Amino acid sequence: MPMKFNQHPSPEPEINLIPFIDVLLVILIFLMLSTSFSKSAQLSIRLPKAQAAQAPQKSPSISLQISGSGDFYVQDKLVAHLDPQAKNSAVSIQLAQALLAASSGSEQSMVVISADAQAQHQWIIFALQAAQSAKFDKIGFATDAPPSLTKGSTGSGEPTETGQ
Repeated sequence: MPMKFNQHPSPEPEINLIPFIDVLLVILIFLMLSTSFSKSAQLSIRLPKAQAAQAPQKSPSISLQISGSGDFYVQDKLVAHLDPQAKNSAVSIQLAQALLAASSGSEQSMVVISADAQAQHQWIIFALQAAQSAKFDKIGFATDAPPSLTKGSTGSGEPTETGQ
């Protein structure tokens, strides 16, 4: 006689979803926090604004100004003009000659570059190359300090000089 075994129905497998939901919530929170601070695709740069910790020592300075339209002035005299589309490096030679003439033989002169915020970066590089080729080792940049950073400022936007 064959034996009859008592067959119990096997329990249905269960999937515990609670750990899965916990992991998904942690990932969701991580993504929400990390993407809210990621703004690399929307670079909005407004230059120049700075605050000098203290003014550098006063030495004879030569003013080199660069307008947003490509005009280069040394001591308030027009030296060169560049078209915004131009990439002419010959401007460096003209600027170097004008800087040497304005220095009147003083080796301690400081070149103060005042560039408009709309000036192209390449134009500032031309000015730096000109100062380097004219053997100036003291170079400063004039910037407008934001009114909230200056002590007792009335928002006059006095230019400050920062050294190299």
